[in-house]
Amino acid sequence: MGTLYWAGYHILAKQVSSDWAKPGEQYLEKLGHYLPGTVYFQGEWYWGLDRLEIRLIGASLGQGPVAFDRTYLGVFDPLQKKVGRDMLSLQLFFSGRSPYSYISLFLACNFADSVGLDLCLYPVLPTMMRNMKVPLRKRIYIVTGAKREADKAGLPFGKIADPLGVGIERTYAVAHGILKTNPDMLETHFQSALWGIGSEAIDLATDHGLKRIVQRAGIDWPSAKEALNDPDWRLWVQENRDMMSVMGLWGVPCPQFGDLSVWGQDRFWRIRQEVVKMLR
Repeated sequence: MGTLYWAGYHILAKQVSSDWAKPGEQYLEKLGHYLPGTVYFQGEWYWGLDRLEIRLIGASLGQGPVAFDRTYLGVFDPLQKKVGRDMLSLQLFFSGRSPYSYISLFLACNFADSVGLDLCLYPVLPTMMRNMKVPLRKRIYIVTGAKREADKAGLPFGKIADPLGVGIERTYAVAHGILKTNPDMLETHFQSALWGIGSEAIDLATDHGLKRIVQRAGIDWPSAKEALNDPDWRLWVQENRDMMSVMGLWGVPCPQFGDLSVWGQDRFWRIRQEVVKMLR
């Protein structure tokens, strides 16, 4: 196929590629997944060999030295050299609906505390609120994959109340009000909200659910309720989305430090490498 393509026979190469790949695509669909480059093992899908290896090691199936331990081994240990206050902040682009963002938020807080960085949060609208379609197979995989990653991070997950639509809008509106009046509470608000969404099935589309979230975070409920009337939160999250676009990013969660942007809740090891390099 490659020979045909580079020889200039583009249409023929495309046809051969399509015919050759179709059985694989059909089998992928039969097994219940949607994305190539994934690993299927004993009835479960893994988006990367590093995640599969953790399972193999736990089942005493691995042999020799661990090759993919960098995603978790020592990532959240304190640094030997102190980070100066002039160091760049850790930025996290995330969605209140994304299960991986839920995990990433708590890992980002842990990582920032461990290495001494300020954490700046940039929520964006979920993809389905940005006119992007998410196949059912993808949604199923995200939930099952996120469950494994949550267990790995020591976070409860699975009792979910989908905040799509009104729930997200109200959560972000309150967050924007906090950002204007008491920005130090923003992290606590989102911790409470995403914890409630992903592990307690708290419905943030209702006053009862939202009140529970904000009061647990130590936020005044009358002030939070007043923030629901301010539509400027939409401009805020759009600005955050525009920032992502400038960096060439589209999905969440995306931690960013300096000129380095990564995608995924299990890539803080790469951020740590960059911090260590800047401290030299």
